[in-house]
Amino acid sequence: MAQPYLKGVFEKTILFRWNGLDCRVTPDVRGEDFVTELKSSKSADPAKFLWHARRMQYHAQLRFQQYGCEQPTMVKEASKISDHYIVCVESDAPHPVTVFHVEPEALQEGQQLLMLWAERLKNSASCDAYPPYTDCVVPLVWPKDDVIEFGEDE
Repeated sequence: MAQPYLKGVFEKTILFRWNGLDCRVTPDVRGEDFVTELKSSKSADPAKFLWHARRMQYHAQLRFQQYGCEQPTMVKEASKISDHYIVCVESDAPHPVTVFHVEPEALQEGQQLLMLWAERLKNSASCDAYPPYTDCVVPLVWPKDDVIEFGEDE
C-alpha cells in the first residue's frame, strides 16, 4: 500500500529563500507532484497517530517542504506539489504501516505556524534577543471544560 508514495528522489536537501530567510529542507521522498515523510511511531493507528502528528507539527514540516520543492534552482525546474503524505510504520512488531494523506485544512494550519515562527525568528534576529517562553511564573491549571486525551506515547 505504501509503495507508490515512496517512489521518487530520496533525502535530497533543497536550499531556498522563503519569507526573507535562508532555508533548507530534506524531504524523505520527493515525487513529481508529492512529498512523503516516513515516520515511525509507537502506534500507526489513525485515531492515535493523528494526535501525535499534530503535536509533532508534521503538517508544518510538509508545507515547508512544499515551499522548498516549488522553488526553481539552477539544476531543476520548480515542482508543483499537490499532495502530501506521511507513511507511518509502527515501531513494534509486526510493524503495521498506515499511509496518511495530509489534507488541505491541516496544511493551512501548518502554513500559519510557519508564518508565526518566521516572524518570531526575524523579530528576534533584528533585536538580537532570543527570549524564553516567558519571563514570569505561570500557573499550571487543568482546563475545566476541555476533554483531555492521552495517547499511549505520553
